[in-house]
Amino acid sequence: MSMMGRSPHIRAECLWNSWCGQFPTFMRGGGAILVVEDNSDDAFLLEHAFVQAGLSAPLRFVTDGQKSIEYLEGRPPFNDRTSYPLPNLLLVDLRMPHLDGFGLLDWLHHQPSTTPMLIGVLSGADDPQSVERAYRLGAKFHISKPHRFEDLVRIAEFLIHASGANSNEAVAFATTPEAAAAIGQNQTILPIHLGPSAL
Repeated sequence: MSMMGRSPHIRAECLWNSWCGQFPTFMRGGGAILVVEDNSDDAFLLEHAFVQAGLSAPLRFVTDGQKSIEYLEGRPPFNDRTSYPLPNLLLVDLRMPHLDGFGLLDWLHHQPSTTPMLIGVLSGADDPQSVERAYRLGAKFHISKPHRFEDLVRIAEFLIHASGANSNEAVAFATTPEAAAAIGQNQTILPIHLGPSAL
């Protein structure tokens, strides 16, 4: 990726005091991961990271927030749900043309049909104001784009587990407190922040 996030050697942190060491549980979507990313280099590396991490679920990319809306609404050319299944996980960049990540998050925030979907941010925009704004608009987590490909692979592994993308189970984004603590202590998965909207 252009890998322009904060250093991967900053520890992951919970941004509030009352909820740390556990993940909420979300119902599954249609079994895919949809990435909204306008940078083709970032998309290329992220695709390879998911492959290396062992993703077996469909992985789809769109280049801006407007195309994401068209995908989710099933508008052409995304009207074939076999080729373009609804996602378990929607991964959003914040800085994009046409409709940026904040605009997309705002639209999603007002769509009750997106409730079963896990929505999070993977972005180089990791200043506190951007992170908090993403949380206010319903993002469940914010991940800063890492500088190293191996960190991106670890993030992909985390996202596969968190969204249940490779699972046939009825619920996803659930893990044990021990696993969450391990993520917090792991110095390669560090750009992950879980927001208060995940409660």
